[in-house]
Amino acid sequence: MWGAITRHLGNRRERLRPMLNRFEPTGSTGTVNFHTRKATAAAEKSEVSHVTLDGRDGNTWEKGLADELERNPNVAAYVKNDHLGFTIPYVHAGRSHSYVPDFLVRLHRRDADDIERTLVIEVSGSQKSPGPTKAKATTARDSWCAAVNNHGGFGRWGYIEMTDPQTFKVKLAEAIQNLYDDAPIIGDPDLLDFNDMDVRSARGA
Repeated sequence: MWGAITRHLGNRRERLRPMLNRFEPTGSTGTVNFHTRKATAAAEKSEVSHVTLDGRDGNTWEKGLADELERNPNVAAYVKNDHLGFTIPYVHAGRSHSYVPDFLVRLHRRDADDIERTLVIEVSGSQKSPGPTKAKATTARDSWCAAVNNHGGFGRWGYIEMTDPQTFKVKLAEAIQNLYDDAPIIGDPDLLDFNDMDVRSARGA
C-alpha cells in the first residue's frame, strides 16, 4: 500500500482510496532476512527474529516498547519496520517524502467474526524535528489510515505516536482499545466512508 488518492464524485465530499503497487500490493515478514550492525533485541511474537534498535548504542525507547508488545495479551504479532519496504508518503515544506514508521502490530481477533486489525506505532524522541514529525503523524493517522480503511480489503488500521516511555504501557493499552472500537486513530472521521452502521466495535455496538 503505497499512498492515498483523493477523488471527487459530483457534489459529494472527497473520498480517499489507497494507491496500490500493482505488482506487489501487499508485503510479508516471511521473507525478511538481513544482516545488521545495529543493536538488537530478541523477539518472541515477531516472525522476524530480532528487533533492530536505531541509534548508535541502540534505542532504549524502542526496546521498552518492544517489551510492552511482548507482554500485552492483545498483541498477536509485531515487527520492527526495518527492511520491510513499508513506507507512508507525506508532504512537508512543499516536498514529498517517504515516512518509515517504527512498528507494525497485529492484534488478536476478539472473535471469529472480527476483522484483522493492525496498529502502526511511531516512537518519537526529543531529538526528532517537530515539523516533519507532526506532518508524518497527521498524514499517517488522518489520511493514510482513512484511505486504507476505506478500501475494505486490508482489515482495520490505526496509528499512534509514543512520546514518553513512562506511559508506554498505558498508551499502548489505550491505542489497542481504540483500534478495537474504531476510534479516530483509524483516520479522520470526515474522510472515512463507512458510517456507524458499518462499524463493528469490540462491544458489538
